[in-house]
Amino acid sequence: MSDPILFFGVLLLCLVALWFFGAFDEQGDTKFEIRLADGSLRFKDDSLEIAFAFEPTEDLSELKHIPIAVANKSASPLKVDWPSCVIVDPDGVARGLVCDLVPKPDAVVAPGSEIDELLIPRDRVGGMISSRRGLLLIDWAGEESFTFKLRLKVTVDGAPKPLELKFKAARVVPAA
Repeated sequence: MSDPILFFGVLLLCLVALWFFGAFDEQGDTKFEIRLADGSLRFKDDSLEIAFAFEPTEDLSELKHIPIAVANKSASPLKVDWPSCVIVDPDGVARGLVCDLVPKPDAVVAPGSEIDELLIPRDRVGGMISSRRGLLLIDWAGEESFTFKLRLKVTVDGAPKPLELKFKAARVVPAA
């Protein structure tokens, strides 16, 4: 009599552990292509270039940050006010960002140079490494596509240059 109870108890414990550590994906396929609205991974103008290093196919069940590089193409220092930068999620909620898990002050980029950062929403920092809490866009993995925005506060040659970059994430359909 105790053998079936023990078996089902162990089975239940294993299922809970698999769910907790993310082995079951209740969202289905979580592979998405993430690009700027124009289909590229770069924003360019006369003074700066911003590149995003998303993989060709991002798995939202693993994506924890926005990889970004900011290059100064001007003859003057460029400043990125990281504490004022936000991600606007698909529901329209603006969330502050941190770089590489820590809040950073303004970054000054010298003429002709570049900085690389990993941007993470402040409210997604912390928790267990395997937790869904640290995942960047997992809440929208059930959608076929969605958009989100990145608002950057940049100053070039002393003049404010606010940027709002719109992204589109589209589910990647596996080849048959």
